[in-house]
Amino acid sequence: MNEKICAGDDYGYWNGSWGTARVDEFLISKHNDSIHFKSDDDVFDVLERNLTDEEFEKLPETESECRPYFDALPWKKAIIVFIEMLDEEVLNG
Repeated sequence: MNEKICAGDDYGYWNGSWGTARVDEFLISKHNDSIHFKSDDDVFDVLERNLTDEEFEKLPETESECRPYFDALPWKKAIIVFIEMLDEEVLNG
């Protein structure tokens, strides 16, 4: 069951350590499955990746005028946790 998150067929689990965590909003692009975080504030990039070419071309030119379109995307609030590689000290005991 867990083999889908591991690189290769030899393992079903992997070791990691708790990295940073934050409350944020995220969006999975409907065009290419990329993940965007609202706090990254990449207004034009996120709009370009999540709107059709026609919709994007009709947007105003300034970031402040595009902000309502950015905010209106289907963001989902979540606790975002980054899993890091284990330190060598932990691996080698």
